[in-house]
Amino acid sequence: PRHIVPTHYDIRLELDLDTVSFQGEVGINITVLEPTDAIVLNAAEIEVKSSRLVDGAKTLEISEISYDEDAERVSFQLQDPLSPGDYRLGLEYSGIINDKLRGLYQSVYRDSDGVEHLIATSQCQAIDARRVFPGWDEPDFKATFQTTMVVAEGLEAYSNTREVERSNTEDGRVEFQFAPTMKMSTYLLAFIAGPFDATEPAMVRGTPVRIIVPRGNLHLTDV
Repeated sequence: PRHIVPTHYDIRLELDLDTVSFQGEVGINITVLEPTDAIVLNAAEIEVKSSRLVDGAKTLEISEISYDEDAERVSFQLQDPLSPGDYRLGLEYSGIINDKLRGLYQSVYRDSDGVEHLIATSQCQAIDARRVFPGWDEPDFKATFQTTMVVAEGLEAYSNTREVERSNTEDGRVEFQFAPTMKMSTYLLAFIAGPFDATEPAMVRGTPVRIIVPRGNLHLTDV
């Protein structure tokens, strides 16, 4: 459906590499173009735990959540129809770090001692961002995105944009916050976490560039 348009996403992912699963939150700024009594998003292998729709300071009631697994959609039926205007949709959900190279998935690397280490990485092309968060996962639904990732202590996290802040959570994990992206399609999103090292940024034609490698491999980045 084209009568609701997303303009901005705030995505928070809490990754657990031990259980290869994640907890997620997404807040989406949406513009309703025509009166409607339902909001339809793409979602696959995701379970929505709670939903909240806000109109300014007013919270609107969502009466029913339903899934269409074949179409990879989740629908939110509203108690009262929405009028055209701007709203904020907030969702809490859970998902899996799968082994199928789709969405947020598992990979491994072997260190110099032959020990395997698990990492989480992503492939959102062409329509697999819907396995990371519920949203409008079609190329023409462009929006801006701001990502926060929470990982175990000792791991690093990366997304599309520069890291703007990191902090320790009360339970001993590390929270990484990233700058907003440009307006873009969902298939360009990237989410990576694991035991990595990164070089200091080098300016390349005015753009800071780093090389990110499995921990212990910085010596391979010398030029």
